[in-house]
Amino acid sequence: MQGEDGEFKRLMELFIEAPNTVLMGLETFWEGVDLKGEVLQTLVMVRLPFRSPADPFCSAGDRYFRLQRRSSFQGFMLPDAAVRFKQGAGRLIRSESDRGLLIVLDARLANRSYGRVFKNSIPIKKVVSLKRAELPAFLAGTGTAYLTPS
Repeated sequence: MQGEDGEFKRLMELFIEAPNTVLMGLETFWEGVDLKGEVLQTLVMVRLPFRSPADPFCSAGDRYFRLQRRSSFQGFMLPDAAVRFKQGAGRLIRSESDRGLLIVLDARLANRSYGRVFKNSIPIKKVVSLKRAELPAFLAGTGTAYLTPS
């Protein structure tokens, strides 16, 4: 786990060397990570990657759109989060031959109208919505899917 078990480079080495390993990281694991083939098989996103409103970049974007009397959510927050979502999913799918499972635990993906923006931002098209209790049984018999547990 990042911050507990070592630095980024060492954690990546351990993850690649050890089968059946879980790697827990923050946003930094979405940038500069290239785990091709069978190394990365499942990616779990706990929440959609919206920036914190306190983030200086976010504050500046919000101010810009408010001055134009436009929705900062529609014009900045949502497109920015969709790009970050696509980058996260891109850790799993690095080439045409890569396969894997993307699990999104944030119900907003299925329950909010803007969820389609996220879904349309990635090349994964097989979508399965499950209740949390159904997830273990699904995982036992799955190949590739995109999950939105509710």
